[in-house]
Amino acid sequence: MEKTTLNLVTWNVGMLVIKRLSYVIVEPAAYKHMRFRYLPEALNACPANIIALQELYHPEDVAHVIDKTRERFPYYAIAECPKSSSRLNPGLVVLSDRPIIRSEFHAFDILPPDEAAFVRKGMLHCTVDAGPFGTIELVNTHNTSGGMLWSPHNILMHQVRRSQYRQMFRLLRKFPQSRRIAVGDFNAGPEISDQSYRGLIQPDFRDAWVVRHGSDVSTRKATWDPANSLNREGPHRSQKGAESLDGFHLDTNLLNAANVDHVNILFEEPVVRGPIDRLLTISDHYGVEMSLSLK
Repeated sequence: MEKTTLNLVTWNVGMLVIKRLSYVIVEPAAYKHMRFRYLPEALNACPANIIALQELYHPEDVAHVIDKTRERFPYYAIAECPKSSSRLNPGLVVLSDRPIIRSEFHAFDILPPDEAAFVRKGMLHCTVDAGPFGTIELVNTHNTSGGMLWSPHNILMHQVRRSQYRQMFRLLRKFPQSRRIAVGDFNAGPEISDQSYRGLIQPDFRDAWVVRHGSDVSTRKATWDPANSLNREGPHRSQKGAESLDGFHLDTNLLNAANVDHVNILFEEPVVRGPIDRLLTISDHYGVEMSLSLK
């Protein structure tokens, strides 16, 4: 008998560019205009039912991705700012081949000042009709890294992130009987951001990587690798260690109904032909794929 499965992907696609008077003042991952051309094809080829994207900020980029993936993912949700805002959109998008019943953006209560000035960061909450898996409450989020002023490992940034995690779990706990998933770029892993990562350890939510592979940190695969050429040129190039910043946290209701069959990394191959024929990855982050099957 064939198993009933649900496949989800989270991916920080690293498509941030901030310009003033045509001058680039922030581009954390270089060659955005080259890398973006490869993004729709990669998404269409991805074996997912639901894809949560982070750092897809610019409205014209969002519209292009939705248009080019419409046949593969007919349902989508976007986190948007009011039109009067001078800040960037939150950069959060969910693509789905399952109906999205409703969606709502929730801004973070606490942000470092430079992030607050440029980006309206927060959480995109979607209610998804996942068929045999029932209704799923999914939160796609991108937590504070440190902005341009602080290291991601500054004690203040750990405190900011942990306040954002508390806000995320409060939102999900409004749906106590539902099957709930927190997904995104949490900017924390147990390798070198343990002070933040401990805020993701909750009695009613579990890290999908730990559920599938165990808690041995040495077995975790990096979603942000300082050896990646985009990161060797980026703002955190002095960081020595790789981190599993991105992933899924599943609530006990969902884990009682479904097995975590597979959690692994994807989009780590350099496929973008960059300057001087350099091969680059599409993003400075790799994606995470998870497959669930009904018990």
